[in-house]
Amino acid sequence: MFFDCPKCGAPLEGADCTECAYTDASIYLRRPSAPGAAMSLADARVELAILIDRTGSSAAFAAGVPASCALMLDTLGQQIPQLQVSVQSHGDEEYDELPQLLVRRGDPMAAMSAVKQISYGGGGDAPESHLSAVEAAVAALQWREAAAAGVRRVLVMFANAETKLPRSQRSPDRVGELVRRAGALTYLVCESTPRLSAFCEAAGGLLFPISNRPSRELLDAIARAFARSVFESVSTGSCLPAPPAESPRLLGCDRQLSR
Repeated sequence: MFFDCPKCGAPLEGADCTECAYTDASIYLRRPSAPGAAMSLADARVELAILIDRTGSSAAFAAGVPASCALMLDTLGQQIPQLQVSVQSHGDEEYDELPQLLVRRGDPMAAMSAVKQISYGGGGDAPESHLSAVEAAVAALQWREAAAAGVRRVLVMFANAETKLPRSQRSPDRVGELVRRAGALTYLVCESTPRLSAFCEAAGGLLFPISNRPSRELLDAIARAFARSVFESVSTGSCLPAPPAESPRLLGCDRQLSR
């Protein structure tokens, strides 16, 4: 459900209107607690957006990302036949390395082909343009519009290093709220930094912290935990990612879950 400013009609960002400075904190209380009813995985229509940081700082785990994506898509596809996948890569906007939407609502095979073709490099020193990438994906996939009945949205981002503020200058909290309003289950596979953590908390998301050189075993464990979380959240109609059944210590990461 989306809300417009009662004064000027512009879409509200969180509780604030960027056009006329109107604010209404009670709007959070009027939001639905879940985007949809419980449903069987066989009947669910899931739109998955995979966002990948392609800067040189991510080159250390460039081999692990395609393997993890393959495991994610294979596991999801076995139980969710109506799975549509979008793939976007992003670089450092200060160097004109803008987000690129490589696949829009394609099948898992097309998505994997795009993931494998991503070339890592460029960018400057940290921080990177991760929040701009999130905003670009929301716009490109038209997630500011309400999802059709029976459709669940899922966003997962692989990123390295801290994030800059986006070009819009929205705070991490406001970008997170933008994704949450879209009804998307949000997952981050990244270093746990102050801004990325704030974004994840505002989005009601699940963050799997990694180092800048995560092991293949850790990325695979995260991929399996991600898939199980999606299964549980979609089948129960939850608006939040289900926490992993495994101990975060066994996964090699800490869980950050906000409600």
